[in-house]
Amino acid sequence: MINTARKTFRTIAAHGARAALIGSIALAAQAGAAPDIILPHVHGLTYDASGAKLYVAVHDGLVIYSAGRWSRGPEPRNDYMGFAGTRKQFFSSGHPAPGSGMVNPLGLMQSTDGAQSWTQRGLQGESDFHLLAAGFESGAVYVYNPAPNSKMKQAGIYYTLNQGFAWQHAAGQNLPGKLSALAVHPTDPATVAASTTAGVFLSRDYGARFEPLAPGQQSLGLQFDFDGKSL
Repeated sequence: MINTARKTFRTIAAHGARAALIGSIALAAQAGAAPDIILPHVHGLTYDASGAKLYVAVHDGLVIYSAGRWSRGPEPRNDYMGFAGTRKQFFSSGHPAPGSGMVNPLGLMQSTDGAQSWTQRGLQGESDFHLLAAGFESGAVYVYNPAPNSKMKQAGIYYTLNQGFAWQHAAGQNLPGKLSALAVHPTDPATVAASTTAGVFLSRDYGARFEPLAPGQQSLGLQFDFDGKSL
């Protein structure tokens, strides 16, 4: 997998795929949306399980692209951070919308109905996870925790295999630099990729140890293909 992932990553990096994707989203939003829909501060994006709807988390809620049109997502318009999707649910963190009555920060939240409603999975009022990734089939969730909280005794990468009931610390050996992105293998919860200011790295043991995939090539966004064969 490492060779395939390295080759695929270099192809994507050479063509500036992430910049092109965000640019395409912005242009599409201008062309196919109501006048009040803009995309400030994109914090995450994912398809729903059917692949028919693209959800984009922005500074003031969610926007949805479906059937050639953009629309506003459900209320409240929370500041969704670390927004990620699996086949059965969405996970997110962030800050509540004014007047929502929700505790700030949001900790870990889960939605099983397309963001119509959210279930609090813990750490409300304690943590805001700007970096969050989830395995599409496994549902494993990885986060970067910037400061200690009631379930995480130190800063660093943590993962949960039971939707936030229990968290495990990832030692992150051989992972230099400042972390900028995470991606979880769709079916193998032990395999996680990380991008830092020093390059892109891969772990096959729940983040205990990492090995370099693309040293010196920083990425602001990582994603495994659905078949898990490339990154």
